[in-house]
Amino acid sequence: MRYWIRGGKNLIMYDKQPDTTYWTERWGDETLDDLVKGAEKSRPMLVKAFSKYLPRKGKILEAGCGLGPWVKILLERGYDIEGIDSSEMTIDRAKAFDASLPVSVGNVLKLDYPDEYFDGYISKGVAEHFEDGPTAMLVEAHRVLKHDGILMITVPHFNPLRMVTVIRSRCDEGKSNTFFQYGFTVREFRTILRGQGFIHLATVPYGTYYIKREMPLISNLISKISKGEPLITNNLVVNKGDNVSNFLIRLLKKFILSYPVMYVAGHTILLVARKS
Repeated sequence: MRYWIRGGKNLIMYDKQPDTTYWTERWGDETLDDLVKGAEKSRPMLVKAFSKYLPRKGKILEAGCGLGPWVKILLERGYDIEGIDSSEMTIDRAKAFDASLPVSVGNVLKLDYPDEYFDGYISKGVAEHFEDGPTAMLVEAHRVLKHDGILMITVPHFNPLRMVTVIRSRCDEGKSNTFFQYGFTVREFRTILRGQGFIHLATVPYGTYYIKREMPLISNLISKISKGEPLITNNLVVNKGDNVSNFLIRLLKKFILSYPVMYVAGHTILLVARKS
């Protein structure tokens, strides 16, 4: 059973072993086209951040690309990007979906590239899965990045909401299960980046997964509106398609995707840094 615990200052999730077999199974039922559509629809803040910070000229690596949806998205936007993943079966499936996709098998801890080869480095949902911490991965990222190269990396956010809702525990209480990932505060990961020779530029919190769990009232309201169920607002019954209903949908979406709400309750943070 997947769950978070607090171990001192750390946020730790215990679940399955996050090895190559896990990721092969994780992407086994997905298709590249569906992942591309989902990424563009549900992660507009990432598209905006990539457009703002990734160098338009120069080579970019996505470390831990899975089936390669972000490689495909960024290629179509004119970036010179390639991806690697530890799962050979996942890369084979990605090639089956799109034979021209520049993805290959690789190890983020031992990249098969020379020093200072890339102008940009992206990694989503990888660094948190090393029980020894993300340092070794960041050392290797630093090695292959050029001077002033851009690092864009995501990790689960040990956000203020989780600080309140996650039960205080000792690390050894979860040792009967398997380590899956860490969660990090912004300050904590900024310190880690600085220790490995990176200058922090920006933080982008995102991901409504935890909001839906911790704010069921908002989640139910959105569900009602989207399904066209009656909604009582100012003594009026509002149905899907009405101007007021459409206005509420836009207002709720804007509220949920606002920086303060995402920072307090968003599941993930994207940290942007420059190699110093």
